[in-house]
Amino acid sequence: MLNSKNGIIGLIIGDALGVPVEFCTRDELLKKPVVHMVGFGSHNVPKGTWSDDSSMTIATIDSLISKGRIDESDIADKFMDWVDNANYTATGILFDIGRTTIISLRRYSTDGISAQKSGGDKEFDNGNGSLMRILPLAYYFYAKKSKKNVILDGVKLVSSITHRHEISVLACYIYTLYAIELLSGATKEDAYDKIKNEDYSYFSPDTVTRYNRILKNNIKDLKLNEIKSSGYVVDTLEATLWAILNSNSYNQAVVLAVNLGEDTDTVGACTGGLAGILYGIRNILSEWKIDLIKYNYLKELCAKFDVLLNKLSCTFGNNNNIFKSNINLRIINGDITSTSADAVVNAARTSLLGGGGVDGAIHRAAGVELLEKCRELNGCGVGEAKITDAYNFPAKYIIHTVAPIWDSATVQNKEKLLENCYKNSLSLAEDYDIKSIAFPCLGMGAYRCPLEVGTKIAIDTVINYCKNIESNLDEVIFVCFEKHVYDYYCRYFNDIAVEENS
Repeated sequence: MLNSKNGIIGLIIGDALGVPVEFCTRDELLKKPVVHMVGFGSHNVPKGTWSDDSSMTIATIDSLISKGRIDESDIADKFMDWVDNANYTATGILFDIGRTTIISLRRYSTDGISAQKSGGDKEFDNGNGSLMRILPLAYYFYAKKSKKNVILDGVKLVSSITHRHEISVLACYIYTLYAIELLSGATKEDAYDKIKNEDYSYFSPDTVTRYNRILKNNIKDLKLNEIKSSGYVVDTLEATLWAILNSNSYNQAVVLAVNLGEDTDTVGACTGGLAGILYGIRNILSEWKIDLIKYNYLKELCAKFDVLLNKLSCTFGNNNNIFKSNINLRIINGDITSTSADAVVNAARTSLLGGGGVDGAIHRAAGVELLEKCRELNGCGVGEAKITDAYNFPAKYIIHTVAPIWDSATVQNKEKLLENCYKNSLSLAEDYDIKSIAFPCLGMGAYRCPLEVGTKIAIDTVINYCKNIESNLDEVIFVCFEKHVYDYYCRYFNDIAVEENS
């Protein structure tokens, strides 16, 4: 089954790592290399903020989801929504846009030139502004099992909204073909061999020659000082493939790419997209995922994109036989702060700043560093979940989720929101390759969810999730602090077991 968050969130993390050091020279970064998400810097934005690379990628995905197909005018309209209203941004502020991109979009929006012809078509228009946003098309064409001529036509159409010169189109085509090979399960080396042997006769010999270091030689063998990382599209594609072929993990690839200097966000984004496909979101450094702004929003977007991709190809989405039967579901009577698990779930308040009960106990055990990190997360909505390191708490991670207050007249769909607490917590566990997770009795106690309702939602949701999602989990633990709650959980689970085996 396709999982677009691997590549898409991989791209956005690479972008966010590069944003604060855009325009820094290679020599500067060799002295002080980027290995963490940092804030401010070149664009004076908070850490975890993404730039135009990601915003335009997100806008493209949103268009594909809403239309179910490539509609260049709708994509252009969504780009204008980004330009004029700062939609698809991390913080509600647009701070980075390329010259060719803005000129082309104004031709479309102000001059009435069609999206097929609005892009710059001169030699000096070959920045990397279409390459950085082309990855969603690789997922789209892979799901449809499209032929090469269809892929080329689609790539040309989408690139031409802002970049119509064939040097830019060829870069997007090569990148898309390489990504499709990776999605097909090819190794990075085999995928590279495939794109070197593709037919590029549609393009002029002069244009193809610009990519000789990729297509005729072996880009991997070039030395560091032979790789450029400017905004010129040929340089960006070379740097991306060089970083991919000279690394063995997502983290290594994007650190290598960003620290090449100059156009750090775009080289980081293009590399991160391919590396995400190769190594998966579970293998991305946890602190980068935690620090990425709007992580949950991005996951939800990718989930909607996956629905479209599954519809496009009947071979994806049939998960009926992937239930991992050796997942152990355990119910214990005890204190969650002394439960052994990779991740514990915190019954948090919307502020994430601690409180009473489970929330206060976990914060006290984790220490002041947890509170400091939670301040950066800007709260959490009801039914949503966010993740942090566990700090002094005896686990790897703490997943914070907010249950609905049951007798609140202003909260609608309480059962669905509580179900989402479990689903979103389990989804984060998958992203962080968590093997064991411990849940308290969410929504019960101070939030006054009836015991029989909360128990049914907890156990049914976890069982159904594990049946329908390819999971790396080994164990899910329900921790019941009170004995009568523990007894009820056990009776309900035993009743289900009897029904399943009857």
